[in-house]
Parts: sequence; C-alpha cells; structure tokens
Amino acid sequence: MIDLEHLYNTLPLPPHSADNERVFSIAPFPGRPDQLIGRTLDDRPAILIEMVPDKRVHAPILLQHLRVTFNVRCRFSLNNKSQDVLATVIECLAEDRELRRYFLIVAARIFEQLELQASTDQIVAAIDALASLFQRLSHPSIKGPQGLFGELIVIDLATNPIRLMEAWRADQFEHFDFALNRLRLEVKTSSLRQRRHQFSMEQCIPPEGTEGILGSVFVERSGGGLALDELILRIEKHLTARPDLVVKLHSVVAGSLGATLPQVLAHRFDEHLARASVVFYDLATIPAIRGPVPNEVSDVRFTVELGAMAAMSARVAGQYYDSFRQVFLA
Repeated sequence: MIDLEHLYNTLPLPPHSADNERVFSIAPFPGRPDQLIGRTLDDRPAILIEMVPDKRVHAPILLQHLRVTFNVRCRFSLNNKSQDVLATVIECLAEDRELRRYFLIVAARIFEQLELQASTDQIVAAIDALASLFQRLSHPSIKGPQGLFGELIVIDLATNPIRLMEAWRADQFEHFDFALNRLRLEVKTSSLRQRRHQFSMEQCIPPEGTEGILGSVFVERSGGGLALDELILRIEKHLTARPDLVVKLHSVVAGSLGATLPQVLAHRFDEHLARASVVFYDLATIPAIRGPVPNEVSDVRFTVELGAMAAMSARVAGQYYDSFRQVFLA
C-alpha cells in the first residue's frame, strides 16, 4: 500500500508565487508518474493527477473539507525538468491536522486502485468516491467510537474478515450491522461490563430462513489501549487482496463517525477486555417484544438485560449456525 503520509512529510513548503498562482511542492506516487502528492503554501495536502485531454466539462467540487478542480493547466517541475500538463487538482481544505492525515490515508487507498494512465472516467469515479466519503464527514455521527470499535473487533476476530466486510452495513437504515446470505449479525457494546443492550423489534425478529446472531462486547476507554485508527489500519491489512473493501472500510467509518471523526480516531480502548468479552446470543430467543403492535405504533425499541441468559462462544455458535461458522470458524 502507498504511504502518502510519509511521502507528504518529505516535501518542503513551496516557494511563494509573485503572481498569486497556486503553487505546490510535488512528488510522484511510487511507480505512478501521472499521480502526484502536493504540499501547499499553507501546509495542506493535495493530489494532482495528469489527465488525457477531454472535451467534456466537469464541474468543480467544493465541500467543507475538499476542493476538486478539473482540467487545470499545470507546470510540473521534477528532476530539473519542466512539463506543461492538464491535471485534476484535489485539495484538502481541512484546518484540522488529523483530518489532513486522514485525507492522505483514504486518498492513497482510493487512487492506488487506478490503472496506470487511467481513463478520464476511471479518474472521475475515484474522485467521486473520495468526495462522497468526505461529504459524510460534514454530517452528524450515527455511531460513537465505542460502538464502532466493537464492530471492528468482531471483524478482526473473524477467520474470514473479507466475507464479514462484504456483509458490513452500507448505511444507517439497515436493521443489522452485518447481513450476508443467511447471516444476520448485530453487535452491541457496553462500557459498564453489563450485558444490557437496546434493540429494535425488527432486530429480534430475523427474517425467515436467516440466522440472527447478537455479538455482545465490553468496550472501555483505556489510556494505554488500542487506538481506533490503529484498529482500522489493522483491518486494512486483512483486506490487501480486496482494495474495494478497504475503501468500504473507510466509507463506513466516515459515515459512522461523521463530523466527530478527527476528534475520536485517537480514542483508545482496552483491546484485551474487548476480545475476551465477546459472546454471542440467538436473536430469536432473547427476551423481546415480538407480538403484533397497533398499526399506529412504529419504531419499537427496548432494553434487554441478558446477564442471566446462557451465552455462546464463537466455537459453540459455529456448531449451531452454518452461516456463522463460515465467517468465524472457516
């Protein structure tokens, strides 16, 4: 994987321009001379991609933390040689240093998937993916770092993390955190070491023909624990054969944390407690409201105390649920 953060840190600040032109210090991506990392005068990162001339007009993109300008006439000076090219310039506008670092990480993951001398359509699709991800960072969070850490720990525990990543939720409106073929897996966390969790009625009535499983995890803050961003990078290493899932990983993280992402990526949690505490329950058998409710009633949610119920380890759950075994015991 390309380490854009390291490459960026080797760049000096560019010289001042007398005519107010945008000036960048640049260096090519390793093995990709048409893709360059840039550093602006105000120490913000940018990606510059050489484009094939295209008569189509692409509207610029301007978000809170991102600006994309297409078909920009640029002069690249590398190795004492100057070259005039047509390029797309993708600039990170974030003031927050942690968000700039995140830009470098996700931009590397998205653009390293491009072919050498990629077509305009391929470049535009990659830029749209980056813009969509950064657009999520301007929205409120839909899940806190504790819940996200619990889901990532479960992915890390899987013997087939690629399959579990394929099953991971695409948006906030899905009833289960993971859904693939017959598997429906919901992960709940607790910072109080109590198996006391909130559910929607739909989560406790898995669709007919599916296997609904609850994963319960104790997640506590710990100053010497594992940082959320460290766990994310660990999950990345499970996905080297599937760069598309690396992009999905960062997309779900951004969608979950929203505008809080720069502040919470450094939050640390007790990894050993989390891993040791993971147990599973059959969602169809836990105490719940399942009966008919009046037509006028919707969005039924309730809290269930599971402390007195017999829980299952991953090995035991795999003996009873085939779809679970394929992911956790394969």
